[in-house]
Amino acid sequence: NLTNVNAAFVSDNSFFGLTAPLQGHRYRIGVEQYFGDYDFTTLLVDARKYFYLKPITFAVRGLGYGRFGGNSDQVYPLYAGSSYFVRGYTRQVFDGDTTGLIERIAGSKLGIANAEIRIPFTGPRALSLIKSNFLITDLNFFFDAGIAFYDKTSFQEEDPTPFDGREHYVHKPILSTGVSLRVNLFNYLVLEPYFAFPISAPEGQRQWVWGLNFIPGW
Repeated sequence: NLTNVNAAFVSDNSFFGLTAPLQGHRYRIGVEQYFGDYDFTTLLVDARKYFYLKPITFAVRGLGYGRFGGNSDQVYPLYAGSSYFVRGYTRQVFDGDTTGLIERIAGSKLGIANAEIRIPFTGPRALSLIKSNFLITDLNFFFDAGIAFYDKTSFQEEDPTPFDGREHYVHKPILSTGVSLRVNLFNYLVLEPYFAFPISAPEGQRQWVWGLNFIPGW
């Protein structure tokens, strides 16, 4: 049993390119209140800026999202390692991990920072390096960073996880870098296969990994 009300202030003067915005800015400041079995408030601040240096775009994003008050810590945790936030933290990275990495990047609050160099690779001659009437793609070089935490996490000492009461590890930021290719499929769907290096993974799992997103560039 769950209901909610929300409000947001949004600004967007961006120009969309082949698979992602090319120029301008986008931001959203939102607040949401939940009622029912769970009673808590969420706050979102999401800002993106795009610098177009023809034909390259330099894009940056800062995002903060948190659940506050009530029983917010009992809702299923947020995950900083989602490929929409920080690419490269796939299941392959966690196989055999004994350091508690997955606990370090889950919580009731998120902080995300991203930077990309976007190069229109194939498509219309006016925008792209290689002219193509059918294959519409952007080549991207990225750096991602993120952190997730709970209200009672001190970042210095181990505390019980509010969600399940089990001991967790000190929460720290995670980083990744890599390259991706966003593909526009006839203006119906954007695919983003990527090749990422999870910088903050345990030493034994620190290796290049493949992944795939099904969403336009932020």
